[in-house]
Formats: sequence, structure tokens, C-alpha cells
Amino acid sequence: MEKIIEQKNHQNPTQTTQNLLGGAYNPFLAQNTSPLSNPFLNPNQSFSNPFLAGSQPVQAKCEDCATEELTEQPLSLNPIQREEEPRPATPNPPARPQVPEFEAITGTTQAQNSFGDLGDAITRLWHREHLSFIDSAREVASRPATGRMPRATQSLPIEQSRTYQPRHALVMVAWDYTSWKDVPQIRRYLRQGSRFQEALRGEFATVSNHENPTGNNIVSHIQTSIQALSHQVSPGQTGELLVYLTGHGGSGGIYGVDQVGVTPARLRELTQEAARANVHITYIIDSCNIGEIVNLAQQDSLNAMSASVEAAPEARRAQFRERFQALRDIRTDVHAIGDQAHNLYDSRRTLHTTQSQANARIFAGHLSNALSRLADDLLVYGRVANVSTFDLGMRLLEPSVDSYLLSIEPVRQRGRRVAGIGDTITAQKVNELRNRLAPIIDMANDLIRTGIQQLQTDMRSASSSTQAPPPAQ
Repeated sequence: MEKIIEQKNHQNPTQTTQNLLGGAYNPFLAQNTSPLSNPFLNPNQSFSNPFLAGSQPVQAKCEDCATEELTEQPLSLNPIQREEEPRPATPNPPARPQVPEFEAITGTTQAQNSFGDLGDAITRLWHREHLSFIDSAREVASRPATGRMPRATQSLPIEQSRTYQPRHALVMVAWDYTSWKDVPQIRRYLRQGSRFQEALRGEFATVSNHENPTGNNIVSHIQTSIQALSHQVSPGQTGELLVYLTGHGGSGGIYGVDQVGVTPARLRELTQEAARANVHITYIIDSCNIGEIVNLAQQDSLNAMSASVEAAPEARRAQFRERFQALRDIRTDVHAIGDQAHNLYDSRRTLHTTQSQANARIFAGHLSNALSRLADDLLVYGRVANVSTFDLGMRLLEPSVDSYLLSIEPVRQRGRRVAGIGDTITAQKVNELRNRLAPIIDMANDLIRTGIQQLQTDMRSASSSTQAPPPAQ
């Protein structure tokens, strides 16, 4: 472990595409000539995926999800470069306690297909354990996958001590699409008297239901709800808007029935509009490939605590900075992994063409490098936070995904090109790869969330110790 950390710390910054897994062979880089080796696994070890029951891949909830044709997005062939996330300017003294700008809970990661079961799981838990609707959603996201439903994923929860008043729920269900296959099974969430509606109406002052919104409708309904809540918020209070969305999803975000997508970045912008109106937004979204909104919420949570890290007691400030930066790096890695998974998924319809095959190999190469960076950053975080991430991260990354990627590119023997077992990338291979990526993305999101919480706790403890008066003599 220390050797790899030392390699990372002394890496030439211009070599951004170097595979950091202890010099392991990367077929996507022409300069590599050493044979494949895995420094993290004993050759006699067998691999099992602890995040999937029986090591079986997560299946899509509906047969059409994996083949649904979504609006094609421009595919970037450039690698995702880690960029320094901006540190927010020192804010003016706040009028209310600082909390993450928004919270997101999704039924899928950036690499899964799903429809409908998240709402059912939430209401079952609400009924059985008498939790609040949002707490039930958080609990569902923290539990192992059951049945056909993939494990949900979530961002950092808001402070449990924080109360919001008034509270409003906005439910939007898109099922009757103009061109794509309809998903009528999700209409049940709008049925008056259903357990889902009962859970919301027992907790929120008002509940607004909207069936079959267009992409523009999704945005306008959120904006209207923000404005209505802002007029009801009393001085010193903060309103809360729960936005529950379900329908088709993809790399373009959540789609209205007109196939117009509302991207995670746009949903994030709406939370900033809400914050200016003294309203906090919690998103609960059940659709395919929607986990990027969780990634963005994690980024905002990290940005919000940047000033606290710099204000930590000097004796421990350097350690807190290292932990904070390691969490930022892991978040950036997850974003890159999800982005390339989207690129591969969006290319699946045209993989019969030579150009699309070449593009898919480029995406796979970027994905391999992002996974390598994540492996290194997990080890760095384990060192600076004094926790073991080997079993959590490395056994999952190796050989389940990285070795799978190695099989995509043809190998070379004595100067001759020999077709590898994955010489041709197929839609089936892309779907298999996404199933293997999903638990990695979720694992990393879990680590970011719990890492932030622990860092906050440790910084508060360090500040309290510094400010405590000396014991009486």
C-alpha cells in the first residue's frame, strides 16, 4: 500500500493517463509492455462481489429498459481530467445554519436500469417501521438490494437536528411517452388513497401531483413550487420541497413524456434558485441511470465544508485537508466512471460500425484509467483517514471490472495482432459492464457520504478540545 501511495505522490503530473495500479499493464496505453499483474490479489484467491447477492448481476426492472432508445447525446472522446473544484468564497454571516444545498436519493446509480420499485420499498418501510417518508428513503438506500430492485444510492443527509417549515411534496410521474415505450405501472403513485399518497399527505402540508409532464413542465413545476413555498416561509424559517420524480431516465437526465431531458446539472441549478428563496430541496428520483444527481450533491456538500476545514485547529488542519482532498478526488473519479459508462451505453446502438467500435474502445480506455485513479485514491484515503479500504474497494475493483476491460482490446504477441476475446464490443458486453460498475459507484458514494460525516464529527471534536477551558486545579 505504501509503495503505491508513494508512486502516486511522486507521479509526473503530465502523465495523466498513466495506469497507477502498481505499474499493471494497461492495453489502452501504447507505451505499456509489461505483462498484466494484479498486486492486490493472491493468484489463488477467488473473487466474489459482496454487493450482489450470489454474485449475480443486477437485472433491469423492465425488459425494455436496457434497450430503450433515448435521445442521443454528443459523445466526448476526451478523457475526463481531474480539475480542482473551486473553493467557495468566504460567505457573509449566515442568517440560518449552513446545510448542504440539496439532498438526493435515487433508485439507481449512473450505470443501472430501474423503474418503479423504489417508491414501493419506501412506503413498505414507512408503514412497517413508522419512519418519515424521507428517512424511509434514506434507509432503503442504505440496505442491500432485494428482489429485482438495484440498491438505491444517496448523498449526504441533511443535519438530523434541522427542521423545515412549511414542507411541500411535488410528485411527477411520466409514463405515457410520445415515442418511447410507455411505463403504465408507475401510475400507481398518483392513485388517491394509495399507501404512497397516504405517506406523503400525513407528513407534508401540501402534496401536488402531476401526471405526464414534459421536460419543460418538470422545470416549471419545481419553480412554481419554490415560489409558492417562499411566500409561506416566515422570518427565521426554511421551507422544504420534496421532489419525487419517476419516468424514463438516461444520460440526458430524467425525461418528460416529450423525450426532452432535464439534466442533473439543471436540477442542481434549481436547488440554487430554491436556496435564494430560503427553500431546501430533497430529490427522490426513480429512473434509469440517474445517479449523477447524487454525485453533484456530494460535490456541493464538499464545497460547503471547505471553509470549515481551513478553520480547523492548526495542529490537525493538515490531516483534515488530506482527508478532505482524498474525498474530493474519489468524487471526481466516480463522476468520470459514470460519464464514460454513459458514453458506452449511448453508443450501443451503432456498435456495428467501425467508427463506433473505435469510439467505444476510447471510452473503455478512459474508463479503465478512471478506475485506476479510484483504486489509488481509495488507498490514499485509507491511509490519511486511518481506515482499511482494501477489502471495500480493491477486491471489488480487481478483477471484476478492470480485467474485464482488459479483454476488450486485442492483445499483441511478438508483434502480431491477435484478436482478444473482446475484440468486438457488443451491446451485451456494454450492459454486462454497467452491471459490474454499478456497485463500484454505489460503494464510492457510500464512502464519500460516511467520510464527510466522520470528518465533520472529528473537526467538531477537535475544535471543542481546543476551546475547552483547562481543568480547575
